Amino acid sequence: SALYMDKDGSVKLDDNKCIYCGLCVPSCPVHALKLSKFW
Repeated sequence: SALYMDKDGSVKLDDNKCIYCGLCVPSCPVHALKLSKFW
């Protein structure tokens, strides 16, 4: 999975694994940032 749980309990993206496929965008904590790469 490209997602991992941080120590404070928040979900983060692992940029080493993320391929910007967009499938996790609805639950991605930085979806605006990731989505902007497609526009």
